[in-house]
Amino acid sequence: MIVEKLEGFDVKFKQKKPIDGFRYPVFLDDENKVFYYVIEKPTYIMKDKVEYKFKNNIEEPENGIEYVAIAKDMMDKFSKSLDAEKLFMMLKGPELNYAKGYVFDLKKWKEDSEKDQLKIYIGDYISNRNHNFKSHMFITSEMHYIKQEEKDK
Repeated sequence: MIVEKLEGFDVKFKQKKPIDGFRYPVFLDDENKVFYYVIEKPTYIMKDKVEYKFKNNIEEPENGIEYVAIAKDMMDKFSKSLDAEKLFMMLKGPELNYAKGYVFDLKKWKEDSEKDQLKIYIGDYISNRNHNFKSHMFITSEMHYIKQEEKDK
């Protein structure tokens, strides 16, 4: 199963050169004003090992729930950019037999999540090593399948 477009944006896993200034590879589609960010692997909720701050309007997720994280400083940089209005976030790792994606508005994502219009955002986690380092958590069950490979029988 392959999806060519998601919410009107082409599915692109790579471009010639990532843009400078981001810790991880980020690509920009100038014409459509969208950042593409490919995340290599999901993370899993482990309440006994990590400090979480879940949104007030959701039921607290169970241990083992899969999510992807975007560092707060990186998300702030996305949101403040004048180059893009949307973020096309993708989960595609070498060990995964699928790719998932989600597109959302960079300028309104926090406001939308507070109004419960952005269900993918579930809260933040705080690093155990550095309490000043926070990441935003996006639950993968809300992402859309872009590609799925058949498993060998």
